[in-house]
Amino acid sequence: MKKIFGLLLILVAALVFAGCKQDEKEEVIVNTFYDAGLNHVDVIYKDFYHAPGSFAEYNPADPTPGSKYSGSAALWSYGAVMTMLAQAAKINPKNTKIKNHVEDIVLGLEEFRMPRLTMHYSAINGAGGEPYYDDNAWVVLGLYDLAKAYGNDDYMKHSRELLKYVLSGESEDGGVYWKETVTSRNTCSSGPAVVAAVLHYLENPEQEKDLLDAAIRIYDWTKRVLRDPSDKVYWDNATYDYENDKENIVTWKFTYNSGTMIWAGKLLYEATGDETYLQDAEETAAGALGHFFKMVGSSGFYPRTPWFNVYLLRGFIEFGKAFEDGSKDYYVNSFVTNLRYALNNNAAYENGVLLPTWGSGLNEAGDQFTSLLNTAGTAEVLFLLADWQINKEKDTK
Repeated sequence: MKKIFGLLLILVAALVFAGCKQDEKEEVIVNTFYDAGLNHVDVIYKDFYHAPGSFAEYNPADPTPGSKYSGSAALWSYGAVMTMLAQAAKINPKNTKIKNHVEDIVLGLEEFRMPRLTMHYSAINGAGGEPYYDDNAWVVLGLYDLAKAYGNDDYMKHSRELLKYVLSGESEDGGVYWKETVTSRNTCSSGPAVVAAVLHYLENPEQEKDLLDAAIRIYDWTKRVLRDPSDKVYWDNATYDYENDKENIVTWKFTYNSGTMIWAGKLLYEATGDETYLQDAEETAAGALGHFFKMVGSSGFYPRTPWFNVYLLRGFIEFGKAFEDGSKDYYVNSFVTNLRYALNNNAAYENGVLLPTWGSGLNEAGDQFTSLLNTAGTAEVLFLLADWQINKEKDTK
């Protein structure tokens, strides 16, 4: 009897172990965008990666002394790799290669912590350099997404602590400074600060009311000062002129500025129930689609700024989630159309990495030097589209 009982215990243990091993298996993802994104990740770690905290900015790089197409990656590009990995992890958290890359890149952040005791990161690996509020904001969002993908409390705590630094850049005149030594308040620092603040507020609304207050305050200023009233697309930055009591506005328009504010509007609608925020998001989404998605021949393309385009796509995706009937999917589908065209027409380098033109043919001389920022940005767009398609398929089953 004891032998039979012992055999049963062994059999149960074996079944439990087999079940655990089955759970650990990586999910098989069948999606063209996902496969293309993984190829971009492989190229990044083959051609750009040096060590934890260290990537090349270009590969191949320009050998000309002093060329801008050379050197080590700054925090901006490093953060782009982090957010790219976060999107891959959200699709398949059991992918061991991605998880190993994630652990390595979070560890490597310490190479940017100058001085070492501060909870924020400087622009340059190891050599110091001043910190930028927007660079740190992208890292906040990357850590947040990694925390959600892996259920990792340490990543969430890290993200929340770094958010304190980003919000400390709020100006008494409104908005978030670009960096500590300038007087401009930029959409690229204010928009992601709002997004990050609301995301963390929604994690703990009873304890984080101050984050919602800050988000509303920064959002209101950015909308009032930096949104073009003619098309609701966002300008780049403003500097307050005390002598003449006015804001001097730089009216450049980039995809990521409108994208983060679309995302911010949707999140504030979610947090407050105020439909004004959702209306804001819709107006800017419509304006951005018209302003940035341009026809070249018979096909439509986004600007040759892959990393900037990431955040317009994120804005479109998050905005679309407010409409369960899929009536706003056409915003995301414009990206699907563009990236599908790029993949189908082999608008790529020899290693398979898509050109920054995404198939428009509007190439520039510097395109011969492959950019880490562009490569990571394109990969993140591919992962975002894959995740969107996979979730759409689940919804229809």
